[in-house]
Amino acid sequence: MTIAELKAELDRIRADLILIPTRKRYKWLKKEIATLPPECRDFIFQFFTATEVIIRDDLNVKTSTKQIATGLVCIAVGTVLAFCFRDPTGIQYLFLRGFFVLGVSGIAVGILVGTVNLKWSFTKSLVVTATGGFAILILFYFANPPPPPSAVPKQTQTIPTNTVNSR
Repeated sequence: MTIAELKAELDRIRADLILIPTRKRYKWLKKEIATLPPECRDFIFQFFTATEVIIRDDLNVKTSTKQIATGLVCIAVGTVLAFCFRDPTGIQYLFLRGFFVLGVSGIAVGILVGTVNLKWSFTKSLVVTATGGFAILILFYFANPPPPPSAVPKQTQTIPTNTVNSR
């Protein structure tokens, strides 16, 4: 296939793809690409999935409401616990932070269709790569960690008492 023929195919597919409803484009594109010569199928598929709005039919969109609800419950539990503990200990702080992070990542996964990719280098030898909900979780947990509560108990303020000098 020459470059002119490839360009003509891309233009033809794009003109037809615009007329297809968004939810049906992925299945239609797969059928249309199957009719093309094998040497250009991957290129055309990658081109359209990167440049056009293509929503895969096999994605389970119904789980998004469950994920959002679970995220909201985690945030609500974290909020209630945050107001119950005035001065959280280290383990309480860890659980509070965990509830908030799980809640935010659950909501983000439910709202964002597709995947989120994260590649984070802590040091030269430690590189974390995550996708989807784990990427959101790592981003919220490690991106801006607040300082943990001090392990040393707060000192109580003592009020000096008047002593009577005996003379």
